Amino acid sequence: MMDNRVAREGLRSTWGLSILVEVPSITMLFDVGPSFELLLSNAEALSIDLSRVDAVFISHMHADHVGALNGLLAYNPDVTVYLPDPRLKLAFTRSGFKAECLEGQGCLEGLP
Repeated sequence: MMDNRVAREGLRSTWGLSILVEVPSITMLFDVGPSFELLLSNAEALSIDLSRVDAVFISHMHADHVGALNGLLAYNPDVTVYLPDPRLKLAFTRSGFKAECLEGQGCLEGLP
């Protein structure tokens, strides 16, 4: 979805990362990049509907990997966010969002 190099004509690049993973049972983003506007622009160029994303996995809390998260949550409040630090889960759930922690073996057992 987003990287510091353009992989295809019509996409925009920036310093950051977002990778879309689709399998029959789930659509997920690995990181969301720094800008929701850019994420949405690239999604539209790729004919991807971000409201159909089921889960977001955050690798680490740097702006180039999570900057678009607030925009994505406003666009798709039903997405579950998997966080790298259990201390962050409380803040997300108190804000009304679905959040889980990535810790230890079996952390992805709840996925469809």
